[in-house]
Amino acid sequence: MRSREPTSQESVTVSIRQRQGKVKSHEGSWLSGVGGARFGMLLPGKPRVGTRYQQEVAPGVAMDRAEVVSITEEAKVPAGKFTNCLKTKESSGLERAVEEKLYAPGVGLLRDGGFKLARIEKPKVELPVAAAKAFKDAFPRGEIQKLDVDEENGVTVYDIEFENGTAEQETDIAADGTILEVTLVVDAKAVPVAAMKAIDKAAAGAGITRIESIDIRCQTKDGKAIKLVKPVTHFAAEFTKGDKKTEVVVTPDGAPVKE
Repeated sequence: MRSREPTSQESVTVSIRQRQGKVKSHEGSWLSGVGGARFGMLLPGKPRVGTRYQQEVAPGVAMDRAEVVSITEEAKVPAGKFTNCLKTKESSGLERAVEEKLYAPGVGLLRDGGFKLARIEKPKVELPVAAAKAFKDAFPRGEIQKLDVDEENGVTVYDIEFENGTAEQETDIAADGTILEVTLVVDAKAVPVAAMKAIDKAAAGAGITRIESIDIRCQTKDGKAIKLVKPVTHFAAEFTKGDKKTEVVVTPDGAPVKE
């Protein structure tokens, strides 16, 4: 989640009162740079437990502040179940009330007082013909569970999470049907000894929640998918340390991979 900082001339309207369809007042509004007011921060880009910040600084009008109290909350709202959520406590220098809010990574606000997110509407992503054919040819039993699209070094890439029989897998396929990489969720026993040793060292006693074997076949560069002379395998492990969710990626011989 990135922090949002408005420009010094941005007008922030907190409330608009209407009567018979006409605006009655803009009570609670303020302009940064006027009357000692200055903009604050909606959310920190890299939240940490204990971080405190001002959201609004408008003396006599709005003095909202917040504190990060957790980044590993689990939440269930009508829109679904979410993990590793950000929980904040918000208060004001002008009022005594304290409010709690929950935010989900990649989604945003889930809960605000009595408000609960009802649904998430995303533009429907469809695989181009070439990518769909490549997926079907490579994974004839694959059942797509989640589909996202992004751009990587000028290449449109479709990230597909799917079930292949009893296996959980993921693959990145370019729009032209080139398979860039294939990921498989594996058990610790399937990881080479050297790689597992490096993962355990990085975890330092924390519980490992997921291990993936990543088969990299191509890399993207300057708008093209370039096939590697020989596929490269990495192992990625997720684990939680306190309130922090961490991932480590290593090679089969245990060397760390810089991303």
